[in-house]
Amino acid sequence: MTHMSRSRRAVVVPAARLGILVAWLAASGCAAQSPDPSGGLSTGMQLFMQHDIDGADAAFASLPADASSRDRATALQTRALFAWRYRRAFDEGEALLREALGVEALTSKSWAGLARLETARDQFDAAREAALEAIATAETEQEAIEGTISLARVAIGKAELTFDRTPHARPDSLTIEWLREAHDRLTIAVAEAPGDVAIAGPLLRTSIFLGDGEGLLAAWRSYYLTIVGKPDAGVLNPSRETLDALLPQWRDREPSAAEVARVVVALAASGLYREAWLAARTPGWTQGVEASDPETLETLTYARFVQEGSSVTDEHYRRVAIGEGDTKQYRAAFLETAEPLWEAIRWDDQRPSLTLQNLIQETSRRFNAQLRGGKTAGYDDLHFGHRVIDEEISVSQYGHEAVLRFVVLDGMVSNGFQSWAWDFRAQHGGWASSGGITQVRPAYAGEAQEIWRTLNDSIALQRVREETERESATDWDRAAEDPHAFLPGLAGRLRLQGAGQLLEQLRAEGATGDELQRRFLVELQAAVFASSIEAHEGRHAIDGTLSTPFSSADLEFRAKLSEVVFAPHPRIAFGGIIGGNIGDSTPHGQANLRIMRGLVTWLSERGDQIPGLDPSRPLLPQLDLLSDDQLRAAMASMDPLAR
Repeated sequence: MTHMSRSRRAVVVPAARLGILVAWLAASGCAAQSPDPSGGLSTGMQLFMQHDIDGADAAFASLPADASSRDRATALQTRALFAWRYRRAFDEGEALLREALGVEALTSKSWAGLARLETARDQFDAAREAALEAIATAETEQEAIEGTISLARVAIGKAELTFDRTPHARPDSLTIEWLREAHDRLTIAVAEAPGDVAIAGPLLRTSIFLGDGEGLLAAWRSYYLTIVGKPDAGVLNPSRETLDALLPQWRDREPSAAEVARVVVALAASGLYREAWLAARTPGWTQGVEASDPETLETLTYARFVQEGSSVTDEHYRRVAIGEGDTKQYRAAFLETAEPLWEAIRWDDQRPSLTLQNLIQETSRRFNAQLRGGKTAGYDDLHFGHRVIDEEISVSQYGHEAVLRFVVLDGMVSNGFQSWAWDFRAQHGGWASSGGITQVRPAYAGEAQEIWRTLNDSIALQRVREETERESATDWDRAAEDPHAFLPGLAGRLRLQGAGQLLEQLRAEGATGDELQRRFLVELQAAVFASSIEAHEGRHAIDGTLSTPFSSADLEFRAKLSEVVFAPHPRIAFGGIIGGNIGDSTPHGQANLRIMRGLVTWLSERGDQIPGLDPSRPLLPQLDLLSDDQLRAAMASMDPLAR
């Protein structure tokens, strides 16, 4: 696979679970400081984000004797993930999760982890029991949802195994019963949390298995809730129209093969090729869709390529994570999965040879695919998704303007090695290149819903506050040793403050109930878009119009300054700046360190203007004493364009 995207700058998006330490570390990818060899949760998480699985495992195994029960449970859960997901040591992973259950903290998460492990090794009875325990022991709404998703994955996994063995075979009555139970729970969850793709995704699949047209439509609408309403969402509108017209009619009758073929094509056209492949093979809806018109056949062959290409890529990433990756072998295997597609495509002229460049060109033209191979953070990897938004946006900063192409991807086949290796607790949120900005929608979609649940769940919110307070107390020692160090407590406080400010602002405007939830979700997502895409990536576009040559670190530094200065909620915008990679060798890490130094200087020069600031103590842990306007001013003071 040739390097098609050398200029790509990946944007890392942290998981939105505010109370989990990895969210702060994930904000920019990896640790800056040399990890403490004595071990500990923070050290383990830093090494995890650096993809040092053995080092992280050792750090987690050597937690201090006085570690809290929550820390011990988190360490055991993560070590179990290393064992079964990376090393395929399922028995070891199970033993670690059983040990975590004995800690009597984060119990629901341990059961959910066990359900996931057992599903991965096709032990579905044990997986279902674990998922039910995850639901029963849930202490927060988020944990209950994660348990429900685990239960759905068990039923879906069992049904998919039936199809893998015998295409078009009907799942047995027990599997149907499991699917129905999961489907009913997911239907309630989607109604309560519209727009949460983590819930809508499994509901798409259970609806297909059960032949529930109305359920499929509700799931699709929820999955694309924040995009379908856009008047310029041209890629999605034809799919929406087809699904709206056909799916409600299936309440009292089984659809014809021709109707299912139209739905298959509509799902595929909205980037949901895996679901399209599944719908074409589900016996409750169709027999013979695969033998229909050439367009549907071509779509299904491409959907199969998506499935197989994803599996080959994930296995390559697993091998890279444990030091056994073979890039040359992977490239050959990936192109091999495309051979049936290349044969099935209808060509006007003579069929060209199958090369990565030709594959990129044809899949883009025919299937709205965007496929890029290259290096990200030093790793050969693949970014491969499907366009659901493709438009031009204008950006203006400090009197400079740029117009750039903005593309939104969904239906991801791969989002790079790092996203996979971080288990999607953090992932690449997009990239900028000479062609414009690309956003990976799954990295953002659903984040606002999780934050909403955390802020409105007393137990979850208390956990977050306790975690943040504990890290904040330790921040003073970190800053005393290194005045520009990564401070997870500070990062946590800024995130909490930013989200809390937005919530209180909406309440002050009179929003309540469902309207408050809807506005919070919409405005938080808009804020993230404004800072991370329009401001940050827009600055890259503006700098690209200037005659001055910039290093990669310079470009990231300038874009991160704009990310805060032009953010509707600057505290939230700091999530990608105050992170574990401050000072490392990457452009992001060097830019973040430069910003920390500038902030400390600004604080030292204006301490008398900041109520409550203690100049005798380390300054960086006191950054959150600044008002939003002061945060913007501090960042603008470092920007050459602002002078």
